[in-house]
Amino acid sequence: MCYTSRMERKNWLYLGPNPCEEECVSMNDYEGHRAEVRRYAQLLTEVFVNIPDGAWFGVKREDGSDAGTYYEAVIYYFENDEEASNFAFFVESNCPQRWKDTKKIDWKAPKESILRK
Repeated sequence: MCYTSRMERKNWLYLGPNPCEEECVSMNDYEGHRAEVRRYAQLLTEVFVNIPDGAWFGVKREDGSDAGTYYEAVIYYFENDEEASNFAFFVESNCPQRWKDTKKIDWKAPKESILRK
């Protein structure tokens, strides 16, 4: 957890280094791993529409694991922003599963129109 200069409480949810049904680049390939995670964060930014002002996608660096430094795509959101919080949890449950899953997802659409089949 960290704080912004406006003293709003910012939180994040980990979304993984890449779509869950794809093979990932080895963390031993540091530059390749980092590039893949950035590509995934970009995919998320392009797929989800109507992103609230209090939420955004990014890449988070983590240190200290047995494997060393690694990166994951995350959804950042302000906890005191109900819409941003709801969006973040929606994203966590509806991430693209493959790189080719580029269909736009409007989280504000009626739920029956966006449920995966």
